[in-house]
Amino acid sequence: EMVGPFIPDGDLRSILTSPVMYCAVPDKVLAGIMFAEMAGMWFKFGMTYPVGGSGGIAHRLADFIERRGGRILLNADVDRILVEPKPNGWSKPRATGVSALVSGAVLPPTRLTYSAQAIISDINLPATMRISGMENWPEAFQQRLERMNFSDSVFTVSLGLTNRSVLDKIQGDAEILLADSLDMNENFARIRRGELSFMDINE
Repeated sequence: EMVGPFIPDGDLRSILTSPVMYCAVPDKVLAGIMFAEMAGMWFKFGMTYPVGGSGGIAHRLADFIERRGGRILLNADVDRILVEPKPNGWSKPRATGVSALVSGAVLPPTRLTYSAQAIISDINLPATMRISGMENWPEAFQQRLERMNFSDSVFTVSLGLTNRSVLDKIQGDAEILLADSLDMNENFARIRRGELSFMDINE
């Protein structure tokens, strides 16, 4: 409503106001002062950009892990978290490893299994629960999950596509939602209705 009188084109307005996604709510329910505060801080203090681009952060983390003896496995589709129902000394199920299909240089895809003292999942909560076995999660927590409202990601990229066939690759359960509209409010509604699918980043 604040921007509308100055920028009548809906698509351009959506692009220029897209930073509201950092608040993880559609702009219809966001107070205008929040966006004004963000924009004002950018104009006053400027914006920062990581050295080496956003990929530079990942490279620094990778260097840190590998210098300490860690190994990073790419092109690995982890589709199962291994869980022991109640190992000795534990009152609850415990994650003990992961199983993944590794592709790329190795064809056909090879099944690999890794065990560790601690397992960290950085995919969304519903997917984590699904690949670790719903039976390992308390029923009360599963019911609570069904009542949760999930927000959109705070990291968004807008691309102009001349070949719409890429939209046919919307599938899988990766961490990327591919929307074919600049209408952020409608995209939020479609996410909640389950109408926006995930794009398999391996594609």
